[in-house]
Amino acid sequence: MKHIFLIFSFFLWSLCFGRLVQGQILDLDSKRPISGVNIYIEDSNVGTATDDFGFFLIETSAREIKISHIAYVDIKYDIENYEDLVIFLEPSVINSEELIITGTRTLKTFKDSPVLTRIISGQEIKDSQARDLYDIMDEIFPGYQKLKGEHTMSNEIRFNGLGTKSVLFMIDGQKINAEYGGNMDLSVVDINNIDKIEYVDGAISTLYGSGAMGGAVNIITKKTNKNSYNLNVNFFSDAPSINSGHISYIQNWGNIDGGLSVTFNQSDGFDLKEVEYNNDNDRIQKHQEEFSNFIVNGNINFNFNNSSLGISRKNYFSSINTYKMDDLDGGPLADLSIVPEFELPRNYDSQTSFKFKTKINSSTLLDYCFSIEDYEKKYKYTGFDEQLWSGSYSDVHTLIISKNLPGMEFLFGFDVINDEYRSYSIDGDGDGTIDEFSIFTDSNLKQASQHSVFINNEWFLNDINITSGVRYQYHDAYDGHFIPMLSLYKKYDKYKLRSTWSRGYRTPNLKELYYQWDHPGGIVMGNSNLQPEESEYFSVSLESFKDFYYSVNVYHNSLKNMINYITNGDNHVYTNFEKVRLRGFNIFYKRKLSGNGELTFSYNYLDAHDYVLDERLNGSNFHNLNTKLTYFILDNLKARLSFKYSSPKKYVECVQNCGGDSSDDVFELSSFSLIDFSMRYDFSENISAALGINNVFDYRDPNASTEQFLTLVNPGRTIVFSFDYNLRGFNEK
Repeated sequence: MKHIFLIFSFFLWSLCFGRLVQGQILDLDSKRPISGVNIYIEDSNVGTATDDFGFFLIETSAREIKISHIAYVDIKYDIENYEDLVIFLEPSVINSEELIITGTRTLKTFKDSPVLTRIISGQEIKDSQARDLYDIMDEIFPGYQKLKGEHTMSNEIRFNGLGTKSVLFMIDGQKINAEYGGNMDLSVVDINNIDKIEYVDGAISTLYGSGAMGGAVNIITKKTNKNSYNLNVNFFSDAPSINSGHISYIQNWGNIDGGLSVTFNQSDGFDLKEVEYNNDNDRIQKHQEEFSNFIVNGNINFNFNNSSLGISRKNYFSSINTYKMDDLDGGPLADLSIVPEFELPRNYDSQTSFKFKTKINSSTLLDYCFSIEDYEKKYKYTGFDEQLWSGSYSDVHTLIISKNLPGMEFLFGFDVINDEYRSYSIDGDGDGTIDEFSIFTDSNLKQASQHSVFINNEWFLNDINITSGVRYQYHDAYDGHFIPMLSLYKKYDKYKLRSTWSRGYRTPNLKELYYQWDHPGGIVMGNSNLQPEESEYFSVSLESFKDFYYSVNVYHNSLKNMINYITNGDNHVYTNFEKVRLRGFNIFYKRKLSGNGELTFSYNYLDAHDYVLDERLNGSNFHNLNTKLTYFILDNLKARLSFKYSSPKKYVECVQNCGGDSSDDVFELSSFSLIDFSMRYDFSENISAALGINNVFDYRDPNASTEQFLTLVNPGRTIVFSFDYNLRGFNEK
């Protein structure tokens, strides 16, 4: 009825006043009408906006109108010879109206967020042909790198020189606690269920507490709209490394929605460099072992007038299938007398979450969440049918109350975190008997808890926003600590200028405090005298949303008491380093190209200095660059080309307390470049297939070896194929 009224109005205006112009504005991709589009005559007071159906009506004698919408590219349109128009707008490269939550723990549009946030969409994840979350992280930030860790099958990842212990990982705002070999096990995340990923760079401990010194990554899972359903089935093959399959179903029944998904991954393993043979002409051990894993996710949500209740459950199981000792000819575990065969871990992870939200009144929102996570890894000595196991357990309670007041937004919250680390190990003496012992010095269970209360205020002063906050955190081993932050940003017509100062804080985990394990490579020892890590972070950034998107961010992060371990003979001891400085800048650029293409460029420069060793921080490098080009060759054929460069990095294994006269063992990862290419063809709205080549020029780290720490985890050139069936629809009324 509304657009009929507009047509009638047009007729009356034409009789009384002369020429009127009417039209409808549609989205170029979806062909759906766009409401709230501004139509105006430049350098005049004449203007209007589209209605809910995308229609507009304007009186003018001008030859040209200007059309503007925050989520679309601005255009000028010649109307001299037209009165009844259909105009298509191209979506901008960044949807500045997209809702994000991670930077403030409240819903904000991207353009209004006071904290610089990186977003990678579900479509970008699909186009990337990523194998797992480790690969997806490359799409977010160029300062990230995936490298081989200290332990077999563990991966070390770095964000601007900091590891996963300094970056908080969350799923729908809930902390992931899956730790393997001292590093976060990101394989517990099902990438097929990801709607988007939000990443906040820099210290954000004020909002999230211990563990967010280097930033926070929030993985947002897929949801479905009211009265709709979504069935997804896909298959992925990355020869020779990984095959996977996935099926999921999400449905909404009015006030109730829920979903179930199952994902399976399998790998035959691969060698990090060309196949090598020992003196007996036996093939050496694979550097990445065979494995398989299952991930099962389920959730159900109940929605009321002003409230919602959600329950979710995740189960993860991973099996490392083989670890062939007999080909190593004196490898690191050859002296274990109980090992004719040795099987690597079976990893388990389960997480259950309860979420409750309610709108107390028009301006006040309460959000409560309780989650339990249990992560466990088991080793099996097949010769005696005995096991070694350890695991981490945590339960987290979080309550947040947010309130909108005149000229400000107020947030109050508290959280309680209880952690456990449990361990039982075995030792064989060679005569068929097994001795049980803990990997801790005095018991098989260590516990810790921390309680926090925090506030965050955002003040709105014309075009200037001021955000301030403070957290008080009490740890039962370290008493209380205040963690403040302050952020200012100013909006301009086409730009946003932002500056942030914040403190970071991380208490040692239970492994760093109490761990003690005597293995063939030496004794790994915790240190109960460790002090918490602290940091002071400052950044200035400039951001633009118009025509194209870019951001420039300059940062300085000073850390003290950084925890790492040093090597002294056969002992590897966790120790506080006096001071580490991280400073640098990053550039991110994204724009649409003529002919329906898109270009993304990102660069990160990092100067990471370790004042204890008086040299560059272990595992850090100066330059990282990512760029990718996507282009629709045909309406239903998309090509993607990506390039990544990383400058050299080194790792120094310190001996004699890192300060003696003896020489250090120095390893180096050479600079490298990787190029990926893929094409995706959409057979219909529901069916698509993709084929690509990762690492086109077959780069392999020339220094890669089984024991090498910080080796590039890359199987060389791989052929990628994927098939996707995605059926969306609406429930019958």
